[in-house]
Amino acid sequence: MQIIIRYELVIKALRSALMLDTPDEQINEFIRFFGKHIGCDRIYIFEDNKKNM
Repeated sequence: MQIIIRYELVIKALRSALMLDTPDEQINEFIRFFGKHIGCDRIYIFEDNKKNM
């Protein structure tokens, strides 16, 4: 049951994000949506850059 709720949350986040026009707006909305619904005040995104070690 909990897995279904997680999938529903992802679908709602995607729908919310895809209503916007630009990729930057969509990414920000997706992150905002998750932050709001999981109750956090920060979300960090780390990029793995193996070329510049």
